[in-house]
Amino acid sequence: MGHAMSQQEGWKQELDEALVDFIVKDSQPFTVVSDPGFRALVAKLDPTYTLPSRQTVKAMVERRYVEEKEKAKAALQNVDSVSLTKICPRFVFLCGLEK
Repeated sequence: MGHAMSQQEGWKQELDEALVDFIVKDSQPFTVVSDPGFRALVAKLDPTYTLPSRQTVKAMVERRYVEEKEKAKAALQNVDSVSLTKICPRFVFLCGLEK
């Protein structure tokens, strides 16, 4: 029983992470988990999965933000310089630096 429960918990964690990916990558609102159509879709895809509340999703997204921010800080720790004009065309446009 314990092994099956840990597998189920692992699956839920994978689905929760996929949900956070969906919300972040597609700029979805936290409230998407309350939308009837989205809830119906998820129920069809996996009837055993219980969607987290929007408050829980908000906390999960905020946690992901902190994790990714720390990864970025660590990656940039030993970098001497960065050219935002090369890696971020949107930055160039917003700053009016395009040629």
